[in-house]
Amino acid sequence: YALNAHEARLPKALMVLGTYAFSLYFLHFTFVWLLSEAFVKRLPDAGIPALTLAGLAIYVLSILLSLLLSMGIRRLLGRYSRYLIGT
Repeated sequence: YALNAHEARLPKALMVLGTYAFSLYFLHFTFVWLLSEAFVKRLPDAGIPALTLAGLAIYVLSILLSLLLSMGIRRLLGRYSRYLIGT
């Protein structure tokens, strides 16, 4: 309700995340898995600080990659993209 009440003043980035929320929900875990695998193979004996920073970086990167993929598919397929990614 709070976001709806202030919809006109929300940042554009938040509106974009809302538009692509359905596809982000389904795509982001694939990127989390791939990026985590790459991190573990590169630094198998990482400590707690490195794991914390890597976890945050992996989270942000997975959302960005999912968003870019969703935007690309939507641009490529137009209105038919909703059959593939839901947006």
